[in-house]
Amino acid sequence: MKIETRIPRWFRSRRLARISQSSRRRWEAAHYQEPRPLRILVVTSEAPPVVSGISKTVAMLQAGLQKRGHVVDVMSRADFPRYMRNEIRVSAFALFWPRIVRQVMRYDVVNVHGPVPTMSEVFLLLMRTVVARQRPAIVYTHHCDIAIPRLTLPCRFYNFIAGRIAHSADRIVVSTEHYQDKLLNAGKTSVDLIPWAVEVAAARTATGARSTDSRDSDDLRVLFVGQLREYKGVNVLLDAVEQQEKLQISIVGDGPLRQQINNRIAAGGLDHVSMKGRLSDAELSDAYRQHDVIVLPSTTTAEAYGLVLAEGMVAGCVPVASDLPGVREVAAATGIVVPPSDPGELRAALRSLQAEPATLQRLAKASLKRAEGFDIPRMALRYEQSFRCAVRQTQAQQRVKALPDLWNDPENFFAELSALLGLNNPFFSLAVLDKKNDTHARVWTPASHAVRTQAPLVRYVAKTSQPLLLADSSNAPEHLRQYMTRPEIGSALVVPVQRQRRSASVLSVSTRVDHDTHLDQNHLEIVLRVLEGAKVRPLVAA
Repeated sequence: MKIETRIPRWFRSRRLARISQSSRRRWEAAHYQEPRPLRILVVTSEAPPVVSGISKTVAMLQAGLQKRGHVVDVMSRADFPRYMRNEIRVSAFALFWPRIVRQVMRYDVVNVHGPVPTMSEVFLLLMRTVVARQRPAIVYTHHCDIAIPRLTLPCRFYNFIAGRIAHSADRIVVSTEHYQDKLLNAGKTSVDLIPWAVEVAAARTATGARSTDSRDSDDLRVLFVGQLREYKGVNVLLDAVEQQEKLQISIVGDGPLRQQINNRIAAGGLDHVSMKGRLSDAELSDAYRQHDVIVLPSTTTAEAYGLVLAEGMVAGCVPVASDLPGVREVAAATGIVVPPSDPGELRAALRSLQAEPATLQRLAKASLKRAEGFDIPRMALRYEQSFRCAVRQTQAQQRVKALPDLWNDPENFFAELSALLGLNNPFFSLAVLDKKNDTHARVWTPASHAVRTQAPLVRYVAKTSQPLLLADSSNAPEHLRQYMTRPEIGSALVVPVQRQRRSASVLSVSTRVDHDTHLDQNHLEIVLRVLEGAKVRPLVAA
């Protein structure tokens, strides 16, 4: 008796026809999996215990994502030899690339924070040398443009180049509309707007919900928090408050200019200005609660957001800040923005708040209300959404590249191949191995993320370039038994798809031991003919 298996006419074309919506829905319902936790690597210039705005945002992002169940590791400039002098910071990051890339390949997504000269743009460029079918998704977070006094032209050139390199990432994240518009104009990569967050609940628990209409005197209590560096504009603040006894100034932070600022306060008789140094988190929360205004007189675009403004707003402080890209988006809605490096305008803004208690109270209440949107869970959720979009996009491209040019939709291919084989919910996977480092394969299954695994059978087939049929695992050849690591598999086909200069891809089809149908030579021939894209003749078996 002859058994005939026919291949539909439409399968002879050079491209797979798109399946109907109902078939696609049935396939997705059978193979849908809940999104699994992501493995995330954050690459940044600064991370705890370093005290800075970038370090704090990275710590909050890591904590928020971990609470959502993800695995988050951080790699910072401190992990590598570096040279730092004032605003010049050079990292030996690139010299350790072979070791770094081995670590990177273990993750689903890498979140690079920049721009960090000799680090962020180097990472993005070097990732282009990695096998495209193996690498994780890359999401670039752009904090600000580089701005170093007396190096205007080199900084402008670097910012131009870095903006173009940023679009080699799979997705870009910015914290303000200004940088979103700027980067959208520089390339085609999607740019997500996700403002930085602060610990809203923790701040209110520590400080209490203070009354915004209670003041001990008619003095205005003004707080500066930040690193004592030139671009932070502390000297501009001191210029603005000279001979302004009604403005009580507290300066919190440390940095290269600390001694210079101390000397100026002493020499100028600025008794209404006090240096607090570095404070603990609890002490800083108390400082926010005890002041009326949080001031940020930064002078360059190295200040791109002003996290301390949001922290102050959570405690009821009115923000007064320089009119800089990004910073104005945080401060302008419920505070006052002034031209950078203009002590006269800064003085006028502070004196107006001191002289108009009603305006101060109104802005303080508005700041408190607006700060409700600065919560960490919301930021972490939006970052997760951006990461998952990047992973889906990257893996969809990688799966297509793993198949011959005949197909551009692996999900449709899996669904149609299942129908051709006449199997009920077989298990499909598509794997890619790097020829230089084939100890692990990157394996995709329908509607799931890629997983790095040893996949011994896949490695064996990739090396031999010969298809493998295991119709009965108990009777498998002895030299293959060492690769049989999944006892629930009843039969399997493992077929090489294509070999490239640096990688090989392999298709696997398997059924469970409790399935009624097991894979045989007919199934193998169907798969081979489909992959070859040849004119298919009916298969005949005795």
